[in-house]
Amino acid sequence: MWQDKINGLYEFLGGFFILLSIVKIWRDKQVHGVSWLHVLFFATWGYWNLYYYPCLGQWHSFLGGLGIVIASSAWLALLVYYSYKKATNLAPIKIGLQPYRLLNLLTIDVEDISIYDIARTLSHICRYGGRGLEFYSVAEHSYRASLVAEEFGVDPILVLLHDAAEMFIGDIVGVYKRDVSLRGVPITQLEDRLMGTIYKAFGLTCTPKDKAIIHTIDMRIRRAEALCLKIQLIEPDTVVEPLPIVIEPMTPVEAMAHFLYRASELNLC
Repeated sequence: MWQDKINGLYEFLGGFFILLSIVKIWRDKQVHGVSWLHVLFFATWGYWNLYYYPCLGQWHSFLGGLGIVIASSAWLALLVYYSYKKATNLAPIKIGLQPYRLLNLLTIDVEDISIYDIARTLSHICRYGGRGLEFYSVAEHSYRASLVAEEFGVDPILVLLHDAAEMFIGDIVGVYKRDVSLRGVPITQLEDRLMGTIYKAFGLTCTPKDKAIIHTIDMRIRRAEALCLKIQLIEPDTVVEPLPIVIEPMTPVEAMAHFLYRASELNLC
């Protein structure tokens, strides 16, 4: 009968439009403005119709309803999956700072930042994954880089703090850093977020031009460090001209003291 055909067409079109929602949530990888409960309700209604339509002999409606049930089930599965994933990603990632402080890595704010914590933590983090001949800290690297900042036309404070986010995430070897993520968030993106908070804590702004200059200093001092610490670098680092400095690695205590002294010179403490 014609009523069955029209109802079947509506059922089929309903499945098609649900497919559009499936494509959107698949692309966005997140749930916005929709509850899985109402999708569950209409999905179960669809399953009931698969029993009900044959009882009435409405096979066109049954075929159309089959499409809408498949689409609703797929939509419901994606809603549940991405809702769960979002809830998991929002769970705190606790890290410890001395003395006896626990912070959530995902909600670090300006009041959580202090120059002393930066100096102390970075002075105990070894660069290059510990592959150098001697212990060489991130704090010492930052201190030495800040000494040449003005020669390159950039604020030495920005250079002194340019690796400060590593107090939270550590010094990750660059060759695979781009492939590291935390709960689906690239570690480089998290690092940029932390650096923004750190610069904000000290009333600083780091422009794209500043970042480019800091990167140049970073690469050149990295080359000098590699020569002094006998570390084999890979292209393109090996073609960078090293800074004309000789590095005699400091102990963590010495590195922390030099970092804080430099911070004092720059009115950071």
